[in-house]
Amino acid sequence: MNLAMNTYRDDWLKAVIADKAVSGGTWLVASAIACAMGPGRLATTDWQTLNASLRRDRSNPAMLASIKELEDAGYVERYLGDGRASTQGWRLTRPGKE
Repeated sequence: MNLAMNTYRDDWLKAVIADKAVSGGTWLVASAIACAMGPGRLATTDWQTLNASLRRDRSNPAMLASIKELEDAGYVERYLGDGRASTQGWRLTRPGKE
């Protein structure tokens, strides 16, 4: 996947990393979510696939804790699709910017 030329994603990841309230392990998860980002501001993937992309066991519950941390900090929102397809994942957001 070509990760070039997506300034929203790049700025989002920089904001997560700069946020002192976000733990270091969650930065790694944020990077995996950013890599899964497609058109728009959506990362259409599931937590098991994110675990696999980080070479973790697919059912590692630490992923869910990191995603919850990102949700609580305002960096992701759950995306449940548009009703026409089974696409789900997360919408990337920036606290105070949306």
